Amino acid sequence: MPIKDQAVLLSLMESGILSETKFEKIRKSAMRTWVFASCNNEKKLLTPLLSRFLVLYFKKYTYAAFLKITENILLKDCNLGPKISNEIAYLVWNKLKSRDVRDCIKIGRLSKSIEDVNLIVNALKQNKNNSGDLSDS
Repeated sequence: MPIKDQAVLLSLMESGILSETKFEKIRKSAMRTWVFASCNNEKKLLTPLLSRFLVLYFKKYTYAAFLKITENILLKDCNLGPKISNEIAYLVWNKLKSRDVRDCIKIGRLSKSIEDVNLIVNALKQNKNNSGDLSDS
């Protein structure tokens, strides 16, 4: 989140007032707010802003939890059965070395078969291996 936006959020959390300045006119709104947030790297947040949150740290997924979450999401969002969901989870975890369920969702949305899954994962793996290699350009 850009520093400017963090400053606005901090001001709102401190005062309960959100102000907007346009064309030399100021509009203020007083409001009672609750802010819930998550982030991948709290070091990028302003210290005064971070101090206003109850910070919780979560353990990384185990493979069993990753598999179960993947199965549930892909069944609900992509209408994929356990066989293809298991394959996606296995390949994302082991071949792509990712622990991000969103990678499973991306692959699941593009896949209708195990062959599709393998094709997509191989393409992603190859692209990942070639990223940053501009020597052929």
